[in-house]
Amino acid sequence: YDCSAADINPIGGISKTDLRAFLRWASAPRGRNFSFGSDAAAGGVLRGGLGVACARLIVDAAPTAELEPMGADGRTLQTDEADMGMTYEE
Repeated sequence: YDCSAADINPIGGISKTDLRAFLRWASAPRGRNFSFGSDAAAGGVLRGGLGVACARLIVDAAPTAELEPMGADGRTLQTDEADMGMTYEE
C-alpha cells in the first residue's frame, strides 16, 4: 500500500448504527416504506429501498474483529459485542 491507500474510505466516518440502518434500508424491497430509529415517528420513514438482498447478510452477521479463529463449523467464536459486554445499540 502506498500513501493513498486510505484516501477513499466511504464508511470510515459513519457510525455502526447508521451503517446498519442504511444496509437494512438497502436490503428492503423497492417501493416499500422503511422506518428507522427506535421510534418510527421520531426516527423517520424512508420510501423505497434498493432491493439488495446481500446487504441483509451483512446486517445479520455478528460484528467481529476476527481476532480468534473460527470454529470447526465455520462460525465465528469471538464477537465485538460479547467482548465489550454490550451491544452497539446500547
